Amino acid sequence: MQKNSTTIAIYNLLKDLFFTIEDGDRLFFQERGLTVTRFYAMWHLSEQPGQTLRDLSDRMLCDKSNVSRIVKGLEREGLIFREQHETDGRAYRLFLTGTGRATVNLVNVEHQAFNEERFAGNLSADTYTDLQGTLTTLKAALEQKLAVESNNQQF
Repeated sequence: MQKNSTTIAIYNLLKDLFFTIEDGDRLFFQERGLTVTRFYAMWHLSEQPGQTLRDLSDRMLCDKSNVSRIVKGLEREGLIFREQHETDGRAYRLFLTGTGRATVNLVNVEHQAFNEERFAGNLSADTYTDLQGTLTTLKAALEQKLAVESNNQQF
């Protein structure tokens, strides 16, 4: 199979862009005493309180042992707490504490402002609109392929 240099170049560009954005996020969250992963664990719990460790692990695309370590640290710092699951004696449901909720809300607002600032003025409004449409289409196509591949692996 012959490689299409354009698709490989786009893949590499998107991957490099992801790492550039991730590095900026790392510095942003580090200034606030967080990591990218810890912030998103808290963000997921703010969006859907009461998740189990397995739920959170699935949403964060991390293995359970990694998420367990993150949760223990957040719990030690008083940002989250766990309650026994009502129907599964082996599982716990995870919630933000008041401090955790205040932290994720404040940092989320600051992060949105940070993103507005770092993306502002780099491209014209029309170019941003076109880029958003193109990336949305690409994302949908890749998600559809991934769903088909996932379904094929289940059988």
